[in-house]
Amino acid sequence: MGSSSKSFDVSNRQKHSPTEHLIDQDISFGWGKYRPAYLKFLTNSKWFLAVIMVYTLSAGITMTGFPVLILPSIEKRFSLSSKELGIISAANDVAALLFVVFISFYGDYGNKIKWVGGGAGVADIFN
Repeated sequence: MGSSSKSFDVSNRQKHSPTEHLIDQDISFGWGKYRPAYLKFLTNSKWFLAVIMVYTLSAGITMTGFPVLILPSIEKRFSLSSKELGIISAANDVAALLFVVFISFYGDYGNKIKWVGGGAGVADIFN
């Protein structure tokens, strides 16, 4: 049996990074069509990481820290049982689970940073 080996010419392959096409584009930061030039320094991954860290810290405080302080006073004020209070607290986790399923499926399409920002905005509205 003759062995037919295919040789691939790697010299013709493009040796570009996946994001190289973005270097030529004018990437700007803003909201919708409002993209001022003085915010251009925010268009790198270090600033995205910094903003996400600040958001995560503040969201963690508001979603886990404050309810622990507030729930006992709500329980007394509205004469709720511990069971009813537990249902109210668990409803937040169920809603978050539904959003995670939706965003994990559709988040694969489009701009991931916009999906993260949109998810953060939705979480802020409902919490």
